[in-house]
Amino acid sequence: MKAIVRMLDRRKVWRSLPDYPVYAPPFRYEESEIPSHGQIEQNYQYFLRHKADRLKYLADYLAPFSVVLKLEATTLPVLGRWLYRYGGHLDPGRGEVVYALHHYNPPWTGAYHGLNIINDISIFAGDYIVSKNRFTRWDAWFGDGTQYTYEMMGCGQPCIFGSHRPGYEGHHSMLDEIYDCCGAVRQRWKRGVTPVDPWDKPGEFERRFSYLADADAPPPVPFSQSRLQS
Repeated sequence: MKAIVRMLDRRKVWRSLPDYPVYAPPFRYEESEIPSHGQIEQNYQYFLRHKADRLKYLADYLAPFSVVLKLEATTLPVLGRWLYRYGGHLDPGRGEVVYALHHYNPPWTGAYHGLNIINDISIFAGDYIVSKNRFTRWDAWFGDGTQYTYEMMGCGQPCIFGSHRPGYEGHHSMLDEIYDCCGAVRQRWKRGVTPVDPWDKPGEFERRFSYLADADAPPPVPFSQSRLQS
């Protein structure tokens, strides 16, 4: 019975997905290629120019599922329930998905088309945090100056900065966050046992992003004060 429900759910998810606009920044990288500062900046400017359009595409896509996108707390549980049920159908489940996700190569078409929805949900989640938490902002992460930076999550991508919640300091990749959510759903279908991934729990989407968007999050500690405290 569960297999039949998942089959029907997949049809719903993919019914209009092939026509969903593809997110295609100007620069794509090979597996071992290190993006330049200029390439990362141009991809980030592409992100900024298209961010509003991506949210409109997402809102139109989710409307038939009775999900209404608003930067309000009431949206989180609704979107979270949608991901808990349907998110696994967005994960290609292929070996090259890591390169597609971080390097945009392979492009997000065909079997990888679901990454466009994952990307746009990550934009919504990031915008929600920024709209509520005055210390946070979008920015590109250019790495930490080491030659292995390109292997780190969020390298060359738009990330959320300014969060001072434990575990979320520094840059934070919303794209990786939402992909992990969808991957956890897919793994649950394979395991068929009690969830072990933190993302694979009902209400986790709402809990996590409510935590990050908390308007009463503590402000950053000045460097001089942090040295005194240490």
